[in-house]
Amino acid sequence: MKIEKPKAQPVVLVKWYDYTKWVLDRVDGFPKNQRFVLGTRLADAVVLVMELLGEASFSGREKKRELLAEANRKIEVVR
Repeated sequence: MKIEKPKAQPVVLVKWYDYTKWVLDRVDGFPKNQRFVLGTRLADAVVLVMELLGEASFSGREKKRELLAEANRKIEVVR
């Protein structure tokens, strides 16, 4: 009986997770009036990219390409 090792998480997913934590920590420090407008939009965008990267890591080749292209567009918006 052969036991398979679990697949390692894609590097981009791990690094984006770290970036997401960093951004969310910074958003908590925004002034109250900016936190609810700019902070919420920024937090939503980085979490959306995390979801897209996670879905892409479990998708087939063609779907993965579409998801990564969408994630790339969202990353440009975050910048």
